[in-house]
Amino acid sequence: MTRTVLRLSGGLLIVAVLAALAIMIRTPTTDVPTPLAERPRHADAFRPVFFFEDLPTMLATSDAVVRGRVTDVRVVGEGGADEARYEVHHVTVQVDEVYRGDAGASVTIEEDGVDTAYSLAGDEGTFFLWQRRDRPEGVFRLTSFQGRYLRGTGGDIQESGLDSELSSALEGMTEAQLEAAIHAALPDVLSGKVAPLEP
Repeated sequence: MTRTVLRLSGGLLIVAVLAALAIMIRTPTTDVPTPLAERPRHADAFRPVFFFEDLPTMLATSDAVVRGRVTDVRVVGEGGADEARYEVHHVTVQVDEVYRGDAGASVTIEEDGVDTAYSLAGDEGTFFLWQRRDRPEGVFRLTSFQGRYLRGTGGDIQESGLDSELSSALEGMTEAQLEAAIHAALPDVLSGKVAPLEP
């Protein structure tokens, strides 16, 4: 009787193992998506709004200019098709300082990510923002690929976008120097001496 039970138990175990193997063979493996924070960065070059030659004009054209810290990056949709498909990310920035425009305790920046995230949680810096006309109030995009200047260790400005003369000049500053340059340009911007670019 005991031998019969053992044979039956052994037989059931073999059947169970074979069934599990068959399921594994039939079930295709899927890649686990890489978390946003671990993906390489991609310059947000899709649908740029403006190109600037100088800081005052970029400041005048921006609906909001803030300094703050990225607290969250999430995928909210996608656009394009096939090889041109890209992810749409919403980036939440906790605002520490408002240099221009209306901004609350936080702002949302919409980015096109091409399966990668340019902004990462923990980024700190200054953002020049343009209110998207086709989105609810408070959903911005960068005014230009020239509009993001991240603080590196020691307060220097990290490489923050695609190359341009303006980006190179501002990236050569410290964060304190960039803040001083913004404050120096603001009077002419607010008085209307510097005209904004039109989309």
